[in-house]
Amino acid sequence: MSRQPPMWHAGPLHLNLYGLAMGAGLLVGLFIALSEARRKGEDEDAFTTAIAISAIAGLAGARLLYVLLNLATYAADPAAIVRIWDGGLSLIGALAGGGPALCLAARSLKLRPAVALDAAAPAMAAGLAIGRVGCDLFGLPTALPWAVNIAGRWVHPAQAYEIIADSALFLWLWARRRVAPGTAGPRPGAQLARFIGGYALVRFFVEFTREPRGALWLSPAQWAAVAAVAVVLLWLRARGADLAPMAGGSGDLQTGASAETQAPPDLLQRVPAWAWTLAIPVLLALYFALNAGQVPLVRVLQ
Repeated sequence: MSRQPPMWHAGPLHLNLYGLAMGAGLLVGLFIALSEARRKGEDEDAFTTAIAISAIAGLAGARLLYVLLNLATYAADPAAIVRIWDGGLSLIGALAGGGPALCLAARSLKLRPAVALDAAAPAMAAGLAIGRVGCDLFGLPTALPWAVNIAGRWVHPAQAYEIIADSALFLWLWARRRVAPGTAGPRPGAQLARFIGGYALVRFFVEFTREPRGALWLSPAQWAAVAAVAVVLLWLRARGADLAPMAGGSGDLQTGASAETQAPPDLLQRVPAWAWTLAIPVLLALYFALNAGQVPLVRVLQ
């Protein structure tokens, strides 16, 4: 279930909450990805260019998938396709457009594509958690005390569930990013595989509170999640890779490990792991503050 997202008007500029949340997620993700790329020894200027290309492709993918999922609406008003300021973006579309674009841009800019994608993996999880704060797609009807009232129906705050899960995914990826002493670190692509597999599981379970069952008792997003996990498993098997750090190494692996050891830690790398967990209650507080008047528990406490 959805509702019209809040809009702010400043002259000719029209902003909606979801767009602002996605923009904030993109900026935070950019800082995290740059920090990781720096630690991994990637060229910062080239990586920044690759991220900019990826962001543009991600925005196009986010809009394209949303339009395809609401084709009947846009077929009746084709001019609305370009009116992004009215809302209508898909986070899955952003990933589908931005990920391959980052890989291609990294290759053309002489970066190591798998390493660049690994650097972006925690950033994508953090960006998704922040972007969900402004999402206007809610869940199925429920009588739970933290439900929100949308169009007169009490429904699951599906965005809140994903904020928690995406934040946990980020913390897990952040904890697994470092090279273990005496090893060459995870294989290139391991962090990306963890992100895809982890986010697919997140969406699979959150969808039970969000979408009516579709074909064979699963929603389209759940079937997409199943396909994503299958692709990751097949890819890992084809490469003969696993997600664990491996001993020894050569080539890019050895270079990457050496660069990680020698690169001076920046501000983000110095933040203790426990501090990142503070972001979860902050994001949840912001989410429920935006829907405070519609949460039954708030009215009871008042």
